[in-house]
Amino acid sequence: MSVREFATQHGLDAQRLYRWRAGLGRAAGAAASAFVEIKPATRPVIEVALRSGHVVSVPDGFSEETLRRVVAVLEGQVERC
Repeated sequence: MSVREFATQHGLDAQRLYRWRAGLGRAAGAAASAFVEIKPATRPVIEVALRSGHVVSVPDGFSEETLRRVVAVLEGQVERC
């Protein structure tokens, strides 16, 4: 995909991408001027729907005590901090 096509698809200014590419090329040599797609790592997430209508997304390895406190606040069981 060309820089212009990518910019159009993502609502970006093509000239800005060209400037970034030129700057990267000067900073790290010609090989650095190629764009490479980077996908963020995904972690398992649990979504908890509360009676109040709030939805809390909880990452793997969450603190149970912190979740209890957040749920209590959202459900109106304790004063907000």
